[in-house]
Amino acid sequence: MLPTERDGEAEVDKRYTSGQLARIGVLGVGQLITEELGWIFREQTVEDYGIDAHIELCLDGKLTGQLIAAQIKCGDSWFARQNQEGYRFTDEIRHLDYWLSHSLPVILILYNHHTHTAVWTPVEKSRVAIHDKTWSITVPANQVLNRQAKDKLQALVLPHGRSAPPQIPSLSCGQGAGRVLNLLAAARECLQIATPWIDAGFLSSLKLLSQQGVETWLLLNSMQPKELRREIELAARESPALQIRMRAGLHQELILVDGQTMVTGSANLTETAWRRPLEETLEYAEPQRLGRAERQFQKVWRDAVPM
Repeated sequence: MLPTERDGEAEVDKRYTSGQLARIGVLGVGQLITEELGWIFREQTVEDYGIDAHIELCLDGKLTGQLIAAQIKCGDSWFARQNQEGYRFTDEIRHLDYWLSHSLPVILILYNHHTHTAVWTPVEKSRVAIHDKTWSITVPANQVLNRQAKDKLQALVLPHGRSAPPQIPSLSCGQGAGRVLNLLAAARECLQIATPWIDAGFLSSLKLLSQQGVETWLLLNSMQPKELRREIELAARESPALQIRMRAGLHQELILVDGQTMVTGSANLTETAWRRPLEETLEYAEPQRLGRAERQFQKVWRDAVPM
């Protein structure tokens, strides 16, 4: 039974401190994600800054690299302000700004420790109401975090309303990498990638995508480490849809996905680079910008040396 609001005051479970309720919420949601959805739940234990966990989607028991960021609230007070649609959540503006600018889709989860159930909602600009110094959002009472929520949750990380993407290996990178991995996994026709440096993890992801039918053009700096170069040559031989070329002195960093989305920035396709907090990435979808980037990529590609 959910707590109710009586004369403006919520019935509060005083058995636990706020810290204990926070732990109960994280552990409870983690169990729901694992048992109900069959996905991976990774708690953010160090300086979470408003994100309690990352949820990685799985398909047929395999990791996809698609990530959702989750903020979890547990305790009777979060269910006290109820309206016709669900539960009204109110918070400081600074948290909203952070969540809306996050590189991953963010969901808010309210965990009921009495019933061991949870409800959730995406944190999106269209769903929030801005007040003087606060903001609010309604978490629908019927949007329960269980196996029936899979399709709605998966839709948050699939651009252009596409169906489930190919499965690619998961990488333990920073927040920026999550969005890039989601975009790579969502490719259906073509990937055009220019990066000076790549590591074995990202190379494996591109190899798998190409084997699943995604035409992949990979442009690299010619000064690759000897051991990795052998892996690059092997990947090119084993995967006809993975075309790899080398260009001396390459500094371009670009990812074009199906000619519809572009990611550019300062990070190479290496796990180490994506862990650095100072690396930046920008994402664009404007046709003119995409056209210029593709023409530039093709120009450099023509001058590069095939593997």
